[in-house]
Parts: sequence; structure tokens; C-alpha cells
Amino acid sequence: MEIAGPTKNGGIGTHCYYLAKFLRKTMGHEVTVLLGCPPLKEHSSSYWKVHFRKELDIEFEQISDYPPFSDLPGPHNLHYGHDWSLNLYGRLKDCSYDICHFQDNNGNGFVSALAKNAGLHFDNTLFTCTLHSPDQWIRQANRQYSHAGGRDLHMDFMERQAAEKCDYIVAPVNYMLGYVSGLGWDINKKARVIPYLIDGIKKAPQKDFNGKHLIFFGRLETRKGLEIFVDALVDLGRAKEFRRKNLRVTFLGKPNFAYGRDAMRYLSEHQIKAPSNHRWEFQTDLDHFQALSYLRNHSDALVVIPSPIDNSPYTVIECLEMGLNVIAADTGGIPELFGGTERLFRPTFEGLRNKLEAVFSEKLPELPSCRYSRESAEKGWTQFIEVLEKELTLRKKDPARAKAPPKPKTCVILTQSKANGNLVKALDSLQKQTNKNFSLVVAVDDMSESKFNSLKNSYAKESWSFERHPNEVNGAVQAGRIHNIGLSQSTSDYLIFMGGDCLAEPDMVDTLEKSIACMQFDVATCYYRVFTENRKSKEVFWKGRYFYGASQEIGLLSNCYGENVFIIRRETFQSLGGFTADPENITPEWEFFIRFSLQQHKLGVIPKFLFRKRILPHSGGTANPYSYYYSHKKSIEPMINGLSDWEKNIASNLLGVDHFVEVLNTRLYNLKKDQSIVNPESYFDRELNKLQNNYYHFPKFSLLYRNYRDKITKFFDKNEE
Repeated sequence: MEIAGPTKNGGIGTHCYYLAKFLRKTMGHEVTVLLGCPPLKEHSSSYWKVHFRKELDIEFEQISDYPPFSDLPGPHNLHYGHDWSLNLYGRLKDCSYDICHFQDNNGNGFVSALAKNAGLHFDNTLFTCTLHSPDQWIRQANRQYSHAGGRDLHMDFMERQAAEKCDYIVAPVNYMLGYVSGLGWDINKKARVIPYLIDGIKKAPQKDFNGKHLIFFGRLETRKGLEIFVDALVDLGRAKEFRRKNLRVTFLGKPNFAYGRDAMRYLSEHQIKAPSNHRWEFQTDLDHFQALSYLRNHSDALVVIPSPIDNSPYTVIECLEMGLNVIAADTGGIPELFGGTERLFRPTFEGLRNKLEAVFSEKLPELPSCRYSRESAEKGWTQFIEVLEKELTLRKKDPARAKAPPKPKTCVILTQSKANGNLVKALDSLQKQTNKNFSLVVAVDDMSESKFNSLKNSYAKESWSFERHPNEVNGAVQAGRIHNIGLSQSTSDYLIFMGGDCLAEPDMVDTLEKSIACMQFDVATCYYRVFTENRKSKEVFWKGRYFYGASQEIGLLSNCYGENVFIIRRETFQSLGGFTADPENITPEWEFFIRFSLQQHKLGVIPKFLFRKRILPHSGGTANPYSYYYSHKKSIEPMINGLSDWEKNIASNLLGVDHFVEVLNTRLYNLKKDQSIVNPESYFDRELNKLQNNYYHFPKFSLLYRNYRDKITKFFDKNEE
């Protein structure tokens, strides 16, 4: 996701740099770095290709240089991290790498892990995931509530799934394993603690602290203890002895947010509270290597790392390796790096103030032998890579892996509650399947007997079963009786449900069968494309639909499970009683999948477009708002039935909040695409006025509004490329 050089600073980029160097220089592997974050600004990807080939003898690629996973227009139901993960999977799926080392933040391995578990690709490739800083942990460390509605839940789910579905999980210290285990992540069977690698860090000139220079080292944000550091300085400044010191204070790190505000603005407001003879300076634009050079040239300073919560910060490792005068907060994984507590302090401004008072009045305590060492890190990674190499060899030699799973008996159940010309196209698409070893039950409603007989006779040679039911209530066949139809007409192992407005891709049945067998799940769903038809009956694609999996948190807000086409084990479907009969619920699959997952059944998503769904042009691709509102409420009933009244009220209000955020995202997307809008900010204001109703007067929504205004201003800034 990041790497030192193209990424100016950050622990993930530093880890990826030293890991790539170690794998190439020490282990002798052929190494390719795939950079998945936004396009580079200071240098082109061509520049970095040459740079890394010359410096480390490794290959470098920028994912944005390649075509995206899909060129469909939108808006898509994607979190930005999902988009990156899709594009990364699009690049990896046709390659033959032996090992892929993913990072946790933003879930960059999420889609690739889905594909591996679905048996689409990577059968002879091992996946590892290193735990640095999950998004939920960052929000907690920065003392922030979610400001993106359900999108933060999407990111949390992606990061968790990307880790759980990998072959191995690596953490630099025990602390992060304990944190994610406390969140319920299933990682213990494949987790390993291996310290971060570092190389080429020379010892700095060994000088005692001069009592004149403090360096805050780390990103300028709450998580790294910026407020703790500033509050301690301001509090110490009230003492006469401290005020008399001509103190130099350097903030060495990239600006972010403090107390939810811009860090540089926060610092400028607090600088005036410091004594006038205390000089504050800011080194905010240095990359990894420049920052180390700065520290080496100021080795008589005291480096302060006051994080209230941290994993295994490279800032600490670098200071320990260089032998600098460093003190750090006694929190997270930091104590696992030090050999004792002499240089540590409580992660509060009082704890830091007391430590600084002691350091200024007494000599800085000697640093005992550190627990962290470059040699132990290299040994740990060497042993781990050898384990991976051995497993790869065994996998490739295992003859059992080459055996194809037994062919299941599958029945496709195609339903059409409102007859139109698309039913014939749906049947034709099933005729063209690469795997023809399936039975088919066709259930239709709202069709005359003569048309029904004609349709049945057209496919007589296929030995398909056709069922015609009276037109009781709109949707009743699809939502209420479909399970009885499937179960009564078939004794198949698997059932594939398909709506009459869907067209199967040629490999749909084959992929669904293979994937559910490979995943050993009870249900498998898939991606699909949405299209309309022009006057010449040509398909015009509108967008793609991408699903995440069985997440109860996301499932409360939107259908993250699957739609219209899915495969399920027959006994599982029978045990759940099929779809609930409610003719007004336009999303019966959503309600079914919630009941399914509440009973701890396993659901997998196949990251591939396996069907196309037709949307009538006049509908604009959206359901009637009342119908969707009703269907949403009915679909989540299994989830909220056991709640108290006040809990239900909270859930209902959260749905409104999330809907508000999603509409803002859609508005933003439309603004990006519509080049005809002369004044996008005014346009956005007008659109927001239609939406805000009773929301805008709440402070949190005011913050949300400003956040989106900032996004739009940046996007449409004519001076910014």
C-alpha cells in the first residue's frame, strides 16, 4: 500500500521498504512492490521504477497505471479502500507470485482474499497480512467518532476479513494481536509475532542531552500524543525555572488532526501560550530518510514520543537503533521495545511533565539493553520465510490438491413475477452455460396460459420444468412460494436462485458450484452488472454491484450479502424455511440473508461479475422510495426484533444518519462527473438544502457538511491537478 520514497513518511511505508530490501538482499527473492495508494505527485512511477531497480534491485509498479477492475460508470456501492483492493486484485489475479505480503490498513488484500477463498485464483500462492494500524484502532487512538456513517463499518469489515482469510498474520509486537483478538478477530491459529525490520541505520554521535532542544517525533495528531506534548510544555512554562530556558522545540512529522482540527492551526494557537524565549519550529515535509538525517545531526536533543496508544512505532525503533536520547509513553507495544522502564512515562500530560522535570533536573537515565534488535528481527523473518517456502513446496507436491471436487447436483430456480421479454433472454443465457449439468425449474406469474405453453414448448428439448402460478399478489411467487417450488421439484444438493430480470454469464453455474465447494460455505453470492436497453435492444451498462459478505453491522444499514443470484445448500435453505412471504418487500434476499447469518451459517462472496441485471429505463435504476423504506424495515426485522423500544429507536435514527451520508456521497460523485456544472459549490449547497431537514442544526452534521465542502473545493480547484 505504501513504501518509503514514494510515500514520504509513515510506519507502513517504512516496513514495506525494509521488508522488500530484506527479501531481495538477504533471502534472494525476486520482489515486486505494488503501490496501491493514490497516484504519485512528486515523481512519476517511471522515476520510481528506475530508482528501486537501481537501489534495491526490485520491481516497482503503481496500481493506478493499470486499467481499473471495471470500467463501468457509477455510482458504485464502494468504500474507497474497496476500490483500491479491487484494482489490486485485478493486477494480481493473472500473475504467478508465490507469496503476497499484504498490509492491514485499508484492507488492500480484501478482494484478493475473497477470490482465493472462492477458488478463483491463487491456489499456489500464500498470503500474509501484517497488522499495523486497523482503521477502528486509529479512530479510537485519535479519540474520533466515525464521521463517514456506515462506510467506516465497511472498512473495519474489509480489514478484518483481509486478515482472517490470509494464510498467515504477522504482528510486530504482542499488543496488536491482543487488540484485534479483543474485537473478536479469528487470528490465533495463524498469527506470529515478528519485529519490524530495519537496516542501514547508523549510530548517531553519542552526546548527552544538552537541555536546550526537544524534538516531538511522530505524526502531528492525537494518536501520537501531540496534545499531551503541547499541554506538558505549556504547563511547564508556568514554572520560573523552565520559563528562563532558551528552549528550542521541533515538531518532526507530517501534520494531521488534533482534537478533530487541523494540527498546524492547533499548534499556532498554542504556541502563543509558550514562553516567548521558547522557539517552536516545524519540520513537516521530510521523508523517512531526511527525518533520520535530521535526528542524527541533532543527537544532543531529547526526542519525545508521547503516544497515548501505539503499536510498534518505527520512531521508537529508529531512536533505539541510533542510540538517541529518547523518552516514550508506556503504552501499547512500546514497552515491548525497551529493556526497562527508566525512559518511559505515563501517557498523560502530567506523566510527561513529571518526566521532563526529572530529565531537566537530573541526568537522563541510561538506556538498558533493548528488547528490540535488528538481528532478532532478521532472524524472525528468515525463519518465517523458510516456513512459507516449505509450505509452498508441499502444496505443489500434494496430489490431493489436484483432484477435482465431486460434481454436485444443482438445480437452477428461475422466477418471473411480471412477464416481459427478458425471461426468454434469461433462459437463453442458461442455455449457453459452459456447465450444462444442472436442472432448471421455471416459475412464472402474470402470464396467460397460451403464452406459458408456447414458452414451455420452445424449450422442450432441454427437459426443463415449467410452473405457472395464479397472479395472486405482486411478488408473491418470488418471495413466498419459491422455496416450495424448488424443494418439491428437485432433490439437488445445491439450489441456484435467479430472477427473471437477470442474464447469466456463460460461466455462472460452473463458478458458483466450484466456489461453494471450495469455500465450504453454505451460501455463495457474487458481483453483478446493471444495464438498461436502448431502442435497438442493445445493453447499456449503468454500474456494478459489489458485495462484502456476512457483516451484521453493515447488514443493518444496507444489503452487503448478495442479490438476485446465489447458490445455497439445499438442506440449509430448507432449514431456514425459504423466503418470507411478503409481497410488498422488494428486497426479500436481504431479509433471508440476515436470518441466514444470524443462525451462524457461512456466506462467501465471489468477486466476479456472474450475471447482468436489467433495470427498466424509466425507473432510473432506483426503487420507489416508499417501497425501499418499507423493504429495508422489513428486511432488518430479524435483527432488531429482540431489541427494546429505545434500542429500536436508536437503530432507526442511525439508518437515517447513514442514508444522509450516502446521499452526500452520491451528490459528490455526480459533481465529479458533471462537467457542465459551472459553480459546483453553489450547486452542492442547493442540493444539501433539499436534504438537511432537521439534520443540519446538530453539530456533528455541521462537521460532516464542512468535511464534504472541503472535498468538493479540493476537487474543483482549478489550480490543483
